[in-house]
Formats: sequence, structure tokens, C-alpha cells
Amino acid sequence: MSLPLQLLVAALLILLNAFFVLAEFALVSVRMTQLEELLARGQARARVAIRAKKQIDGFLSAIQLGITMASLGLGWVGEPAMAKFIAYVFPSLAQGPAQLMSHSAAYFLAFILITGMHVALGEQVPKLVGIKAPETALLWVITPLMWFYYATYLPMILLNKLAQAVLHASGFHPSEKELSHSEEELRLILEHTQEQGTLSLGRLLMFENLFDFGKTSVRDVMTPRDSISFICENKPWEENLAVMRSRHFSRYPLCASALDDATGYIVLKDLFIDGVEPSRPGVLRARQRAVVTVSEDMPIEKLLREFQERGSHQALVRDGAGKVTGLVTLEDVLEELVGEIRDELENKPPTALGSVLDCEHSVFDLPQLPRFEMLRFLLDRMHQAQPVFDKEAAWKLLEAREKTFSCALGQETAFPHARLSDLTRPLVLFARCDKGLDLPAPDGKPVKLVFMILAPFTEPTFQLRILSQLSQLLSNRALRQRLLRVQTPAQLSELVHAFENKIPL
Repeated sequence: MSLPLQLLVAALLILLNAFFVLAEFALVSVRMTQLEELLARGQARARVAIRAKKQIDGFLSAIQLGITMASLGLGWVGEPAMAKFIAYVFPSLAQGPAQLMSHSAAYFLAFILITGMHVALGEQVPKLVGIKAPETALLWVITPLMWFYYATYLPMILLNKLAQAVLHASGFHPSEKELSHSEEELRLILEHTQEQGTLSLGRLLMFENLFDFGKTSVRDVMTPRDSISFICENKPWEENLAVMRSRHFSRYPLCASALDDATGYIVLKDLFIDGVEPSRPGVLRARQRAVVTVSEDMPIEKLLREFQERGSHQALVRDGAGKVTGLVTLEDVLEELVGEIRDELENKPPTALGSVLDCEHSVFDLPQLPRFEMLRFLLDRMHQAQPVFDKEAAWKLLEAREKTFSCALGQETAFPHARLSDLTRPLVLFARCDKGLDLPAPDGKPVKLVFMILAPFTEPTFQLRILSQLSQLLSNRALRQRLLRVQTPAQLSELVHAFENKIPL
């Protein structure tokens, strides 16, 4: 075989190796859902690719055979051809008293060159293409790959049988079924997708809520017994009307005289649109609707189906003795998926985190300061931004509390807080230390996320509500990870508002 022909065959073998490597990584990396989407868009080759994906063990065996054949052929033809080429370009290597040594040097140099081209062009480039664009790459190679698969089908049956026998003997049981993703893997995939900009943060949080939906029970979302508003058919109509005017609900449980003997519920439009006189005896009972009764342990996923099948919007929660322990509505269930839902009569809470958090002056590169120096640094920054309180009085309260109880609460978070007599509204400042602060924490982890909270002394519930919202925010892994990466006030504001809109409060 002439030298030019040998070099051409070597180049073709490198390309053939690249073809099989591209096919291997594309077939492994592509998801079945991607191929099904391409098929739905009319891509005919996607049908063949789906067949290959379903028979992935057989196709990978054929691909491995092709890679082995190309690599062996390259070693058989490529090295001698390259050695001849080097000797042709540098004739002095083949002459002189050191001819044997020169000949060996030519073969060693040929080995280095062939190996380099094989790895770079025949392995790395097609591998990266197959990983980064698997669906496109697979459509490129699927037709010739299918031909090769059928051409090597019979010998591959024997090789597969041998491979499976070895695996079974080793305790492994291969399967051709596509592996499903665990919930944790799905969460990571969605978080990565959101970071790439193809999924909004709000939609990511809705997916997070969906994952938790099946783990939530009625007990977690119901209105407790003491907070239930109801009407009684044995009470004067004026008393029932006073209850309705004070709460502005559209539905109320109907009882004879006490909550435990509730027999149904009243929809106000059934009374007023039809023009009936609700004060007349027996009218309320005649207009009541059947009430759904559930237990505290019922999953809200099952309760949602119950509401859909029964056409009801609320249910009474009873314990094993039949006592009413709470009330749950369709809105309570839906809020676990989409976040807080407020109607025209509900006002946004005055202590909503987004309205009190000073995003503009937050610190995204907090240095590794000692415990009390860190508190002083954040207090100075907060006072500089909003000098509406006595800084020294605030420092004495923060310092005294920190000497008694650490503000670090675990999960890399800390909430230093104090209530001040000269404040009229809450103030919250966020800071992040990427290297971690050495604070006494229950789990021993360094603190990276700090929220300093100053609240009015006369409104103790403000501080409790803010602490509750921050606890919910930081208990969500996706939000906590985003807080560890935010770099600008705008990003922090977007994250907090997405949390308020998508996470049930």
C-alpha cells in the first residue's frame, strides 16, 4: 500500500472512531423526552433514534465494537504510515550509523502524533459535541448507526450474551429500561435549568411546591378550631349577620348551636341572590350544602381530588371522636401550589419581607469579621442608610442578646434582632459572607447568610412575622442556594418577591 493511501486510511479511521464516539455520548446523554418532542415536531429520524434509545444496550455494544475496530485499525495502519511519512520528510533519520536508533525515534514520534490526533479528533471533540448537543448529534449519526447495528447484529448477539453472563456472574443485572430520576435529581435539574435562564424563578418555586405537595397533610394547612367563623340556625339572625359582616367570607359552616354539630355550610349567594328571607325559621337548613368531612392526616393531594369530585370548596376537619378540630378550604390547598392568594377584601400584610428588606444597602461580600465586630459593622451600615433609630441603644440590645443567645440558627444562617422603642416600622438588612463566619451554631456550620432585624418595641408581632417568613424562605433549598449566589440588589429583590408570591405564608 502506497504512503498517501496509508495516510488517507489512517485519517478515515480517526473519523470513523469520532463517528462512533459521537454516537455513544449522544445516545447516552439524550433524554427520551427530547426525542419525543422532536418526533412531535415532525422530525422523522427521531423515530429511529427513539428505537435506538429503547434498545440502548444493544446499540452501545455495536458502538463499542466499532470503536474497537477503528482503534485497532488505526494502530495497525496509522503508526507505520506516520513513521514512513516522518522518514520521508526527515531522510537523515533513516541514514547513518545510528540508523536503528533513528528508526525507533521515528516510530516513537509517529506513535505520539497518532495518539494525539486520535485522542483530540477521534475522542475529545466528538465527546464534547455529543454531551453539549445530544439530540442534534444523534440525528446526524442515527441512520448510518442503524445500518451498522443491523450489519453486526448476529455477532453482537453472541458478544452480548457473553457480556451479560459475566455481569450476572458478578452480581449485576443489566436492564434496557431508561432509568428514572429521583425527586432529588429532578430538583437539581430544575435548579440548573433556572440558573441557565430557561426557567423563571417563580416557576421553579412552583415546581418546588409541587414536590412538597404530596407530603403535606390537612393538619398543615387547616384553620384551627378557635379561628373558625360559623353561623347557628338556633341563634337570632342579627347575630349571624354580625359574624358575616365582621369576617367577609362567602361560605360559613352551619351548626345547630355548636361547631361540633355542624351539618353543612351556607353559601351567601344562595341566600341573597335568590331573595329568600334568611331570618325565617328553617330557611338556613333548607339552603345548606353538604359539607365534606376529613381527618387531619389526610394528604391535601387526596383532598384536592375530593373537592373536585364533590364540587365543594371547604371541608370540616374532625378527630377520631368526631370533634371539629379545623376547617380547610380549596384556597388553602391551592396556596400550597401557587403561593398566597388574596381576594379584594384582603390587604397585604404590613410586615411582608419585600417591603421591609433594604435590598439597596445589603452586603454581598461581607468580610470574615469576629462575631461582635460583624454585628457592629451591619448595625453601622443599617443606621447610615436609615438613621431613624438610636444606634447605641440598638447596639446595647444586640450585644446583650448575643452574649446570652447566639443569633446563628443553623443551616449557615443567623438572625440578629432587637426591638427598639424609637422605631415605628421594621428594618431588615441582608449580608452574605462566602467564606463563612465563626458563630456558635447548633449544627456547627459557619454562617454565610445574615439577616439583621430591628422592629418596633410596641409591635412584637412584627418581629415574629418577619422571623417566620425568613425561616420559611431559608428552609427552601432552592431559595437558600440562590441567596448564596445573588450579586446585586435587583437580584435580591427579585428573589424575595418571588418567594412572597410563590411560597405559602
